[in-house]
Amino acid sequence: MNWLISANGSIYRHSDAFEKMGYVDWRQTANYEVGDIIYIYSTRPLSKIEFKCIVEKIDIQFKDITDDKEFWINEDEYYKWKKRLYSRIRLIERTAGGNLTLNKLKENGLKAAPQGPIKLKDDILSYIEKYFHKDLTDITFPDEIPNEEGLYEGVGVSVKVSRYERSSIARKKCIEYHGSDCIVCGFSFGKVYGDFAEGFIHVHHVTPLSEINAEYKVDYKNDLIPVCPNCHAMLHKKKGSEYLSIEQLKEIIKRK
Repeated sequence: MNWLISANGSIYRHSDAFEKMGYVDWRQTANYEVGDIIYIYSTRPLSKIEFKCIVEKIDIQFKDITDDKEFWINEDEYYKWKKRLYSRIRLIERTAGGNLTLNKLKENGLKAAPQGPIKLKDDILSYIEKYFHKDLTDITFPDEIPNEEGLYEGVGVSVKVSRYERSSIARKKCIEYHGSDCIVCGFSFGKVYGDFAEGFIHVHHVTPLSEINAEYKVDYKNDLIPVCPNCHAMLHKKKGSEYLSIEQLKEIIKRK
């Protein structure tokens, strides 16, 4: 499903939140499902669609959302919706230019500026999609393989937090070799959500680059595996003092 929602930057600085975190835990105001695409319309003075996102998690309780008080203009608003559920929407792409302004959207089928969530129909959806260019297979996530050129990985870069350059070529080769079904549980986004989700998958680095701490040539057959978001999260969640291996997680699923 494809949705259009609105965001008021004078209440919540969503642009800054996306820039810093890459995702936002958004108040759940519709029956979103994991894998849904959400376009965000920034209200006045911008009055245009700026962001394309994907729903990564749903039904998150307030106690489990990311603390993003710093982006709320009035901190009281942060606590206002404590009893509501949230969805985690991850940024795919931000677009610029004047093709997705309210006037242009009205010319192509949108009736009025969005207030609540709107399910996008074929004509207006086709128009919007023309101005976003990233394919689902190019999306990267925390602990994944960010889009950097080349097969050498792991060169430390000094920023606000330690991060590592990683290879989009390796990511693509991993998916070409292993396919886009989850290695752990077999989940396929394409089979469940249809053609638009075909090829969507996380890529997990078996040995974290932060532990290697050096440049090396990645073996996409053995170092990288495709996993669904749920299994990916479990591979990065400690059981006791240790992280689960892929085989251990498979065994847990088999016993259910």
